Amino acid sequence: MTIFTGNFTELIKDTRIVNDDGAPTREFLQWSAELVGRLNNAKVLEFAGNPETNINGAQNQFCRDTGTNTVYIKTTDGGNTGWVVV
Repeated sequence: MTIFTGNFTELIKDTRIVNDDGAPTREFLQWSAELVGRLNNAKVLEFAGNPETNINGAQNQFCRDTGTNTVYIKTTDGGNTGWVVV
């Protein structure tokens, strides 16, 4: 996923997110639509505590600590290890 830099008018790849008239660029609209789609399709697990060694998950799956609202992502495939804070 591409992330923003500077004053949030450009993507990391030097792609502008707004035109000179202030309207969003086609590239930015495509990027944001893909991001929203991925977030809408993401199954977020919930657990009271750190999921590391406690929750099995697939790579790139999210888990939210219900006590602290900390969000973790699974960086390894399968098993209950490889959870890191987002």
